[in-house]
Amino acid sequence: MQSKFDQLVDPDGLLTPEERAYRADQARKAHYTRLALKSAQSRRRRSRRAKGGER
Repeated sequence: MQSKFDQLVDPDGLLTPEERAYRADQARKAHYTRLALKSAQSRRRRSRRAKGGER
């Protein structure tokens, strides 16, 4: 069974298993890094609002 990241980086199944695994790992890291950034930005906004800052 392929993960969604395997499918994302190699939809046609043309890459070697090693290259697919490498690219899927990179895509997974990028995905979770973007999620962490969005989460931090959201927490920062909420914190400012709670302190009476920006609206």
